[in-house]
Amino acid sequence: MSHHDIDENHVTAPLQEDLVSRLKKRVANHPIGASIIIITAVVIALSQAVPPIVSFYEYLTAKSSDTDYLDDENFQIGQREYFFNDNNDAAYAAYLAAANDENPLAQAAIAKFLWRGLIGPKDEDGAKYWATKALPQLNKLVAVDHAEALYTLGWLTNNGVGVAKDEKKAISLYERAAWKGIAWAQTNLGAIYEAGENLPKDAVKAEYFYTLAANQGYVPAQYELALLYKYGDDGVPIDLAAAMNLFSLAANKGDADAQYHLGDMYRFGKGAEIDLEKAVHFYTLAAEQGHDNAQWSLAYCYSHAIGVEQNLQRAFELYTLSANQGNSSAQNNLAIMYANGQGVEQDQVKANQLYQLAADQGDATAQNNLGVNHEIGKGLPVDLKKALALYMQAAEQAHASAQINVGIFYRYGKGVEQSDEKAAEYYALAAAQNDAEGQTLLGELYQFGKGVEKDNEKAVDLYKRAHAQSFPRGSMRLGAAYLYGRGGLEKDEVKAKTLIESALTSEEQLSHWLLSILYGNKESALYDETLNLTHLKAAAESGHFCAQNNYGVYLEENAPENTKEAVTWYAKAASQGHKRGLNNFIAQVELGNATESDIVLVRDYYLEQARKQNIRANLVLADWHNRGVIVEKDIMKSVSYFFEAKKLGSDEADEKIAAVLAPQHTFAATCPTNI
Repeated sequence: MSHHDIDENHVTAPLQEDLVSRLKKRVANHPIGASIIIITAVVIALSQAVPPIVSFYEYLTAKSSDTDYLDDENFQIGQREYFFNDNNDAAYAAYLAAANDENPLAQAAIAKFLWRGLIGPKDEDGAKYWATKALPQLNKLVAVDHAEALYTLGWLTNNGVGVAKDEKKAISLYERAAWKGIAWAQTNLGAIYEAGENLPKDAVKAEYFYTLAANQGYVPAQYELALLYKYGDDGVPIDLAAAMNLFSLAANKGDADAQYHLGDMYRFGKGAEIDLEKAVHFYTLAAEQGHDNAQWSLAYCYSHAIGVEQNLQRAFELYTLSANQGNSSAQNNLAIMYANGQGVEQDQVKANQLYQLAADQGDATAQNNLGVNHEIGKGLPVDLKKALALYMQAAEQAHASAQINVGIFYRYGKGVEQSDEKAAEYYALAAAQNDAEGQTLLGELYQFGKGVEKDNEKAVDLYKRAHAQSFPRGSMRLGAAYLYGRGGLEKDEVKAKTLIESALTSEEQLSHWLLSILYGNKESALYDETLNLTHLKAAAESGHFCAQNNYGVYLEENAPENTKEAVTWYAKAASQGHKRGLNNFIAQVELGNATESDIVLVRDYYLEQARKQNIRANLVLADWHNRGVIVEKDIMKSVSYFFEAKKLGSDEADEKIAAVLAPQHTFAATCPTNI
């Protein structure tokens, strides 16, 4: 992942003129044009006039009481503690004192606290009591466009507290309060426009109302406007510099969400130069306030030494705090720490429990990881169906590794009917996300014409894209294309050598094998018998069956004293289904050079493949039983295996059955030698 860094105690506030001028330019091009600005001024002016629906006496009475309610000392304390100091207990105590003095705004505030459960369990009955008590005077204040009353009644109406729930009416009240300069009403209205709930979605209007509130120093508005600039929306382009300044304003006032985003922006260099230490600083501020995403990010920094010294114990503690709040990413990463014993004693059972918690929340990475454990039986019984189901869930969320795993299941028929076409489909999904492994695996299908029409040029293009990301297998495949001059590439052994050698660390089988071919070509300027043998042996030791057979041939022909070792290499190749390796092994068995362990290895492999309904394995076992090689001579078992091969679709089984039942010399003449 990318990493990032700033002055910890100093941020630059955005100039109001800059924000407003940017806003005016965009508003001018909006469908309702610059009239938004004009309408704002008109509505605000009209809102000051005496509404015709109340008498002049009621208007004057309400106007005089406005000041009384707003000037109420306890009410002012409640406003300050709730909106600016984030101290619910102190706010509630002050509001309650004002409510008992018949302040309708304070009574409505108490209703809000009880309805939302801000100081204890939710109390709907208590909320309705205080809302009902406040409504008569609130309605009078609303009739004369009292700003605070408009917002307050809007909230009660939006939530159906003491009045019938009516979201459209609530929006109308929010709008009236917003035009009169109530920051929290402006912010709510901006959020409604941004989300497109009960009003047509309109990001420009959202930006406008957020800006009005943000310029009053209202932290939630600064945060929401910063988010809008960070990600952009229709009509509101991304503006990282503005987002950075707004996040900084809110962060300096203690807003944990803003601190978390500010940490991200410093870490990834979005709107500022990368500064990892500052990223850690702001993550820490937010984490100390219990922000689960900040705890997760800070834990990641500690586990990977990003802007801070590596401390796995601290990472474990932070992941635990975040995971306990239900953060699925933290649950997944905490599971990895338990699985690997990092910062905590290794516990695979606990790891799988955490993967499950995250997977149940729909976390694609956890679903994929849990799928892997079901596939390989890591702390869980092997269950390919569960593994595939989890891979599919993650793949549907565009998780590239899961898409690849689904592709592998189809490619090799693991827990599902084999299908190269389906494998290609899932590999392509991952490749489209620029996943290097997906690109390489899809390239291999194009190279060999599996599930897609054979196309070496497409394969090479995919290998090039994977190599550009330093993916070893992609580099190796591209090297092979240069080695043989495939896919529109001119043969270039020097390029081939460089590319293949770059993949040695993780793609040892094929890389060593290809290098043995390169150095073993006597017509090449790179021919080197010693290096040929070195890489041939390395490829054999890493499990490449062709290399195992060829290394056996080398030992048999060049070191007769090592014939027993040669036979063992033939056996290893044969136990992977390699035809030449099997033929060479059978020849050595008939010469009496094979050990019992070699024979058991090969026999068990073909018995297992026959149980899996492999045609060739059935034909091989039939031949063995007919000739008494590897297994006891048994004509009836031989015929039985031939019949099984016929049932599975073998076109040659009838002829072979006839040969087995014919005189021995007839069989010898007709038995194929390439089984």
